[in-house]
Amino acid sequence: AYPAVKEYLSQHKERLKPKPKDWNPRHEDAKWPGRKSGSYAWYEIQDAVDYYKAFEGTKIIYSDLSVRGSFTLDESGIYPANTLYIIADAGLYLLGLLNSRLAGFYYIHHFATYRGSYLRFFKDTLKRLPVIPREDASQDLREKIESHAQKLLDLHDAPEGVVESRGDQIRREENALDEAVYELYGLTPDEIQLVEQRVPAIDEV
Repeated sequence: AYPAVKEYLSQHKERLKPKPKDWNPRHEDAKWPGRKSGSYAWYEIQDAVDYYKAFEGTKIIYSDLSVRGSFTLDESGIYPANTLYIIADAGLYLLGLLNSRLAGFYYIHHFATYRGSYLRFFKDTLKRLPVIPREDASQDLREKIESHAQKLLDLHDAPEGVVESRGDQIRREENALDEAVYELYGLTPDEIQLVEQRVPAIDEV
């Protein structure tokens, strides 16, 4: 699409070419004159960006730093800037799990802490959260978790001033979501008490 740019870059082609995976230097101290290995062409940027389509689908967005975890769902195709990250092809079930008190208990015990009580949501640590797959949950619990997650989205998306009048409703939905997640993971009353003593409700954060 931009032949003039390609013509200009061609004079630097040797320095721009990705290193072949099977490249074997003749001398131990020999260095590849171009760039690192990859699927990109010599005139393309170094790292593939074909993942951009993930931003345009339904996705969960979360903040890099949070006291307890702040996950929301986006279906509008926005592209978050840095300090915000996404989980592609994710829906209400996972959203409910990630925002539950039980997940908060995991975050507190496994995530690095910054600036006092803020947690750092590194992807590699978040990926180790023991998530029960949606298809392994009973239909009743799936529907409960997704229903409460959607109601909470609707409540928090309400116009400014309206949410305050619905504070009690938000707390009820959060408690109902937590109860469904406790049941999904088979927690005992003592375990639930431990979680709730350690993890404050969202409105207490």
